[in-house]
Order: sequence, then C-alpha cells, then structure tokens
Amino acid sequence: FKGYCVLVLRDHVIEPTDLDPKDQVQFIQELSTASSLLQKTFSPYKMNYACYGNVVPHMHWHLIPRYEHDVSRLQPPFCLSEEFKNFPVTPEDARRIAREIRQHISA
Repeated sequence: FKGYCVLVLRDHVIEPTDLDPKDQVQFIQELSTASSLLQKTFSPYKMNYACYGNVVPHMHWHLIPRYEHDVSRLQPPFCLSEEFKNFPVTPEDARRIAREIRQHISA
C-alpha cells in the first residue's frame, strides 16, 4: 500500500489503557498528525487504522492509505499481507518519500 506507515510508541506498553490519560491524548495527537501528513502526501480517499499487537506485543498503529483505483479497497488490508513482499521499498524510495512528507511538515 503506497504510504503504508507504522507508528510505534517509544515506551514499552502493550495496550492503550496502559498509558496515563495525558500520554493517551498525546499518542492520538501524534497518530492524527501522521495521518494528516500521509493524506497530504499521497491523497488517498480513505485512511485505515489498525492496532492489534497479536504478533508484536508492543503498542503500535498501522496507518494504511486506501485508493479508489485499488481493486481490493473494500477488503481489510491485511487480507493482502502476503502480497506486501512483492512491493519492496528501496532506501532511495524511502528517502524520496521522507522528503515529500517533510515538505508537508513545514507547510
């Protein structure tokens, strides 16, 4: 998924309820900021959010931009997770994407 991002909490907690209320608010604000930057950079029609922790028991959120032209746009994104490996991101791609996102931070 173009623009797929994982937002990982620095401190080790497993559940959002493990955070004190102030940190819960801060994390949601950071999640919203990341989502906004992805929306400005990639222009999806919808942003999907997922927080499971079944495989990695550390609080992290997946942000998955969805696009109108995506034939699987009505399916949960992780139904296609086996296909992720078919679309590797090169270091050069990652640097280019980071530059694009940074342009929206200062805008």
